[in-house]
Amino acid sequence: MRRREASQPDIRVAITRELTSLFAMISWVTRGGTALAPHLGVARSRTASLLVMALAFTAALPGCLITEGLNVPRQQNLPPSIVSSSTAATLPIPTDLGSIVSIDLDRDRPASGPGEALFPVEVRDPNLEQPLFYRLFVDFDPELARGGSIAGDRIQPTSELARHLDLIVNFTDLGSPGQCHKVELRVSSAFVDRVPQYAPVDPADLAVAIWWVRLTSNDHPSVDLSTCP
Repeated sequence: MRRREASQPDIRVAITRELTSLFAMISWVTRGGTALAPHLGVARSRTASLLVMALAFTAALPGCLITEGLNVPRQQNLPPSIVSSSTAATLPIPTDLGSIVSIDLDRDRPASGPGEALFPVEVRDPNLEQPLFYRLFVDFDPELARGGSIAGDRIQPTSELARHLDLIVNFTDLGSPGQCHKVELRVSSAFVDRVPQYAPVDPADLAVAIWWVRLTSNDHPSVDLSTCP
């Protein structure tokens, strides 16, 4: 005659009976004080048996029950933010956010090369391991599609809240002197796959920083800031 293997209900019933009996014995030994101390060995033995039965019951459980009903929430995608780097205000051409950046081509342009300005920022994102992307525009008008992107790349996660980013804008990218120009930085976890990749996939997942640049020269020493784009 084939022996019937113990089912999960059988094991549960046996464990319940053992627990009831074990608790009764512990209570009895406790009330009896030292006179019933030898019975503690029996209680320990039955506790070990109960642990074995519990392990057998656990092993008999289907693997799917381990995660059944377990709902692990996905991390919320919070928008990034942009702040000036602590060095921005002390550069030869100060480029801290919230101020007018003044560039004089005859004063600031080197003897060789077109010249450039550094815009250091910190991009902060609570989603520490999330890759980000940036796009840098000069005088871009999304309504008229005028102006354009001059730089863009991936911002690698650093496992820290702040990610340092050095943006370099060539003087030639700023256009003609005697005018006010807008340098715009846009950061998101994803931009629409359409040139110039100005809009994010999720409108709420976006950080924007804007600098107004007063570009002058000896021939054009002043700028009417009311003409800023």
